[in-house]
Amino acid sequence: MQKIKCSLDHIWINKMPSKKRKAETDSPETEQRFAALDFDIENSDPKTVKEHAFYLRRTLVAEKTKHTNLIATHARRNAVRNKDMDCSEKMNGILQADVARLQGERDEARVALTSGLAQVEKENIKIKQDLKEALTRLEQSKADLSNQHAKCARLKEAYEVCKEERDNLKNRR
Repeated sequence: MQKIKCSLDHIWINKMPSKKRKAETDSPETEQRFAALDFDIENSDPKTVKEHAFYLRRTLVAEKTKHTNLIATHARRNAVRNKDMDCSEKMNGILQADVARLQGERDEARVALTSGLAQVEKENIKIKQDLKEALTRLEQSKADLSNQHAKCARLKEAYEVCKEERDNLKNRR
């Protein structure tokens, strides 16, 4: 007894994802197809053998079409994935350029802030020195004023003494 089996069915069934494979192997159509594939040539008349050959040819054409469609589907998916990857790479490049630009701006701002802070610190030191000098001059002026006040008080006292002596001299005459 010779049996003809089409290996394409088994290949495609084994390559399908598990849910589809399980659904297809459980279907009555699959059982009919496998029953037809286990066809016994020796015990069949030529007309049945010829019909079975046409059936196998149709099955083969259907499987080739299925195979071609799967290849086309995978090609489309790969094209879409490649396009998405190209787009992602372009976006990544743009984002990397933006990051580099922002880091440069941040570094420039940091340098400007540091130099500005150093400038403010220098000005602060200068202002403190100017304030110390002004305070020293003020204390010196205060001391000079105090000396002038003391001198004025002595002059006033001397004036009063002179005035008394003059009055005394006038009264003596």
